[in-house]
Amino acid sequence: MGRHPEAEATLREIFALPTDGYGFAQISSSLYLAETWAARGEFAEARALLWQLHQHYPETVETSGLLERCYPGLSPADRALVIHANSVRPH
Repeated sequence: MGRHPEAEATLREIFALPTDGYGFAQISSSLYLAETWAARGEFAEARALLWQLHQHYPETVETSGLLERCYPGLSPADRALVIHANSVRPH
């Protein structure tokens, strides 16, 4: 309790670990971190991590839903366009 910076550092380390082929630890830790940052209004950090996650694991459907929440100033249609445009371009 109250050890959020320590937990965030650990989750960042997990993302950097070699994958087991499925990336379960990397995916779940990244989604948790991004969700935490989005809830705190740290949208730039959350977006950066989610785009990195999408680059490594494009089949993770939760990424798109969470990305939508990280563009609070845009209309739903504009958010969809931003996410689609970034999803199809090489990173």
